[in-house]
Amino acid sequence: MSYHWIPIQAPSAGVRITQKKPFAASPVKAGGSIPDYLVSMTSVRRVDYSSNGPQNLNACYMSDDGTKWFEYSANEDLIRGYVLTTPYDISTRVFSSNNYLTFDLQGLNQNMYCMFVSNDGLDLWISGSWSVPRIYRLQMSSAWDLSTLSYSGVNSIFSAPFPSGSSGGNTFHFRPDGGQLWVAARSTSDGLAVIGSYLLNTPFDIDDTTPSNPLRMTFDEAGYPPEYGSLDNIKGITMNREGTVLLVTENNGGNPEGIHQFNMSTPWDIQTMTYKSTFNLSYTVGGQTFNPPQRDNGQIIITPDGSIVTIAGGNEDNPNQGGFWQYETNV
Repeated sequence: MSYHWIPIQAPSAGVRITQKKPFAASPVKAGGSIPDYLVSMTSVRRVDYSSNGPQNLNACYMSDDGTKWFEYSANEDLIRGYVLTTPYDISTRVFSSNNYLTFDLQGLNQNMYCMFVSNDGLDLWISGSWSVPRIYRLQMSSAWDLSTLSYSGVNSIFSAPFPSGSSGGNTFHFRPDGGQLWVAARSTSDGLAVIGSYLLNTPFDIDDTTPSNPLRMTFDEAGYPPEYGSLDNIKGITMNREGTVLLVTENNGGNPEGIHQFNMSTPWDIQTMTYKSTFNLSYTVGGQTFNPPQRDNGQIIITPDGSIVTIAGGNEDNPNQGGFWQYETNV
């Protein structure tokens, strides 16, 4: 495994960052206007495996306190667990044998793109790429110990926002208190990316849900710029803790390929969602342009205080260009 700092041209300030610096947590901002998480991004940390290591690193999850890190490799159908010796800094991850997953996901489905872990570290949900959106639930008998993981069940009711089925990576996000769930994918009926919303009558219980009103919204309806084409191949969604910002990643679905921010004037209500900005993931080194994570953007997560964004990037063509990327938002 190798760790790299790669210079990136900041899209707004024009600052080139070349040296590693530690992430510092910032206080959660209360009230005021909705921050633009993307316009102020100025640095990137890349962590990737050697060419003979895991590929297609599509999904990841970090505990709220920044000390636990899970990552999923599609070519192995395997989730690995790590401890972060410096909270929120994935370059300090140390493999934990107690957290190594031997449970084979191949019997469930390949190409997972999203994972979520409960605050107590006992429940894990994971979803992927298939024609009918579904979420698998797994359980750990010992908190954050992947070696104790077992299959619990699957829920396919989330096909409602996609009456003709879906394609691409299906991704989801829970509200922090477990009272609401969002599912995003590409609808096969119109080829557009759709986000569906559900209220959970019992926190984090995906078998006890009520469709929100509205049930679904397309990102085009939210004002995604038509000159970028359709935002169609969604691979990751996440929200800030205030419920006012939705961040979206895609895989070759639009131009530019990158991170897209949508704001919600009413927290957690996708009916009030409007497009805000886009962060292009490309960067230039020595006159050569790269577009991490190249072919396959994956899950996106954000720290509780909104200061750090992490993207999974599995790359089928060149594993050395894949891995995980961290950005400071400077909000």
